[in-house]
Amino acid sequence: MIVARGVGKRFGDRWVFRGVNLVVPRGVQVAVVGPNGSGKTTLLKILAGLLKPDEGVVEVGGGRHRPGEVLYAHQEPVVLRGTVLDNLSLCPSLDWEIVEALGLKPVIREKAAKLSGGYKKLVTIARVAACRPAVALLDEPTAFLDKEKRAAVRTVIEELTRSGSAVIWTTHYPAEVDSVATLYELIDGALRPVSLP
Repeated sequence: MIVARGVGKRFGDRWVFRGVNLVVPRGVQVAVVGPNGSGKTTLLKILAGLLKPDEGVVEVGGGRHRPGEVLYAHQEPVVLRGTVLDNLSLCPSLDWEIVEALGLKPVIREKAAKLSGGYKKLVTIARVAACRPAVALLDEPTAFLDKEKRAAVRTVIEELTRSGSAVIWTTHYPAEVDSVATLYELIDGALRPVSLP
C-alpha cells in the first residue's frame, strides 16, 4: 500500500499542487489524468521517493520506502548500458511472462541503446513490471507506442494489479482508462476523483 497525506510541491513561489491525499492498496490500479504541466510526473516522483514534498508525507506499507519496494518507470524512455536482458537483470526474479507480453523476447540479446524509441519505452516499463514490485509507478506508459503495444502495456498493468501490486499510472487521455482503474484528475493544483461513465 502507498499513502500520500496532504502532499504539496512548489518550485520557487509557484505551487504545482497542494493537499494531495491518495491511498492505493495492493491489488488496486489508479490512473491519473491531467494536461501537460499539471504535475503528474512530479507527483509520481514524490511517490517514488525521488523528490521531496514541500508539505505532507508519503508512506509505503505503513513506513518509509524500502529498496525495490517502489519502482518508477520514467515518461521518457531510459535504458541502461548493455543488452535488453542486462537492463532487466536488476530484478531479483525476472518475470518472463511480462517480458513476453511486452514483445521483448525477440530483442532480448540486442543492445538496448540501439532499439527504436518504442522498444526503449517497453524496456523501461518491463524493468519495473517484470520485477513485480509492491508499488509500480508508470509515467505515461502508453506514450510513444502504437495501438498494439499500448494494448500490451494495458494488459501488463492489469496483470500487475491482479498479482497484488499497487499500480499508479498517468495519461493525458481519459479514454484509455477503463473500469478496472480508479480515475483521478490532477488539474489546477488539486487531485480529484473522477467518475468513469
